[in-house]
Amino acid sequence: MEWCAIMAELWELSRHVEEHPDDFEKRWQLAKKLYATWEYRLALEHLQVLRKEWQRKINVVRYLAATYYRLGRYDDAAAELRAAIETWPQEMGLREQLARVLEVAGKNLEAADSWERIHVLDPNHPFASSAIKRLRAEPKKTSEADLHLADSDSGIDLSPGRVCPNCGAQNSDEFDRCWQCQALLGVEAVSARNTTAWSEDRAAVITPENVSLAAGLVVMGLFLLAGYLSVSLLLGVSAIDGVAVARTFWDVYERELAWSRILTGIAMLVAWPLALHIALKTVKPERPVPGGLVIVTGLLLALLSYVASWLPPNLLALTVLLPLAVSLTIVVAAFGLGLVRALNVWALQLVLAGVVGVGGFVAIESYQWNRVFNPFREIPAVVRFVQHQRQSEAPGVFEIPGAAAPIREEMEWQSTGSLWLDLRAGDVEFTVYAETDEAGLRFEINQGETKPLVFEYVEGRQWKHVYHVSPGDRYVVKVSGPEGTPARVACAGLLIPRVLP
Repeated sequence: MEWCAIMAELWELSRHVEEHPDDFEKRWQLAKKLYATWEYRLALEHLQVLRKEWQRKINVVRYLAATYYRLGRYDDAAAELRAAIETWPQEMGLREQLARVLEVAGKNLEAADSWERIHVLDPNHPFASSAIKRLRAEPKKTSEADLHLADSDSGIDLSPGRVCPNCGAQNSDEFDRCWQCQALLGVEAVSARNTTAWSEDRAAVITPENVSLAAGLVVMGLFLLAGYLSVSLLLGVSAIDGVAVARTFWDVYERELAWSRILTGIAMLVAWPLALHIALKTVKPERPVPGGLVIVTGLLLALLSYVASWLPPNLLALTVLLPLAVSLTIVVAAFGLGLVRALNVWALQLVLAGVVGVGGFVAIESYQWNRVFNPFREIPAVVRFVQHQRQSEAPGVFEIPGAAAPIREEMEWQSTGSLWLDLRAGDVEFTVYAETDEAGLRFEINQGETKPLVFEYVEGRQWKHVYHVSPGDRYVVKVSGPEGTPARVACAGLLIPRVLP
């Protein structure tokens, strides 16, 4: 909910600045909020306005240089910082920030010169000497990883400043929230000058690499669990109470859709990473998201949704809610897109994955039944039927009137409202209850009086027979035998029976 509040505040500030372009205090607040949510290009527009039209402030310059830095415009960042140093020559933070920018830009000798000037101004600087020695050493190939360019890296050396009480990251005094974890920086934050020494090897807590590793481990566990659940389903381990015929939609879901569920799950393992990739290509992030992170995130969401589909009916909504929440967390926290782009990617990949999931399931079922099902009609119809069954104390069970032979009733079974569910749930289990094992009873199902469909002798005190009925057709159900012989007939199934007058 905190992200929702941030988004609402951004919208409100943007609207205010648009209506009051000369309110520089609000524009400054908006620029900082945009930067904190990784919207660097939008932040840059406002920071450039502030630099030209507002009173010259050091914090505006530092934010502007940091924004150039995050956009990879190192020369622009260095130019801003050099100009600022002429105005505030004693400001150590500006010099540290310039040294950092020069180093990341690959200008090690210029960066070393900056550190030497810092060392002259502050001989007790905690790491100026080590930085000079490192930068003056024999040059070697330096990768982005070697420079520790984490998502929290702003190009600003954050000393002096405050240490985040939540994650330990250092922050300069002008920042309201931690660069790394976005936690609020209160007055209780510890002064960076009171810490021992800032570690140049500090790694971000939330990085694509860390998220990929953690998600990869979870994917392995979920993959094993998904395999076990799939094999159990195919072997009939998850059969429900020994009931021969589905009486509720959930009986159909848990027993009769094994292959459709498994094949849809396999399709999602391919489709969800692809959906994330397409969403990222559509949104066009400022920095590329590591391909490994995209793939492992897609696999995680697909497996999470598949495994959650085994939850009890009252928790089955988590099949949608869990991937929804997990994908939002990963995309916003680890992809480094900025809040607006992250939300766009999150929404788009959910739509794409949902289309593939529903479409894949419908295609598999259509192939099995050699019919084309319309999901826009079938899904609402199934939902209405499930809600209707919830109102029944004994869903799927009906006792035909009559307590002794002969019993004769004309009946029809009503549609569930879904063509797909009618086909899946047309079996009806008839049970004849007799008082003795040899009551001499006969069970019949006819269409009209002249077309027999079932004719069987009843054996035992509880005799069962399964027959597939078609919704809307009329059937005559009979139990015949010695007149007055006690007998009862019950039917069980998903379709709704009705005795005709």
